[in-house]
Amino acid sequence: MNIRNAFLALCMIIFFITNSNAKDLYLQCEQKINNIRSDGGGIYKKDSIAGYLFVELKKSKINAFNIDGEYGYQFLIDDKVKKNELGFSVSYDWEDKEFKTSEILKFIKPMDVYAFKRTSYFWAKSENKDTISDYDSSGRCEYINKKEYTNKIKKFK
Repeated sequence: MNIRNAFLALCMIIFFITNSNAKDLYLQCEQKINNIRSDGGGIYKKDSIAGYLFVELKKSKINAFNIDGEYGYQFLIDDKVKKNELGFSVSYDWEDKEFKTSEILKFIKPMDVYAFKRTSYFWAKSENKDTISDYDSSGRCEYINKKEYTNKIKKFK
């Protein structure tokens, strides 16, 4: 094998290693409430921190958890994202006899850090309309590794 072939083989190995790692993204994002249309019976306060979002992006699928202390829930499960030149977004609407929910999550990466905006709506139809939560939140995200992500979400999965 000559030097040229060895160099090409090395470049291909580096390319495949880099691309395989680039497909999976794990984020921890502090969530600040920006706008409240309905506070869910006093659950949310404007300008307060409402816990963290933990996000896993694998290729074009996203999993997302909302965790605030000992309380948390998964609100996106293998949903398809739309990618663009600035980042990615996902929206989810679901309704049945008991619940109505809507989530819109947009991530942008203007520099080396992701920022997000979330619009969230939830209503348990068996409860009165005072319990509807409808708000916007935003924040910055930190990169975390898969082990950190798994440790944070395991009890809410």
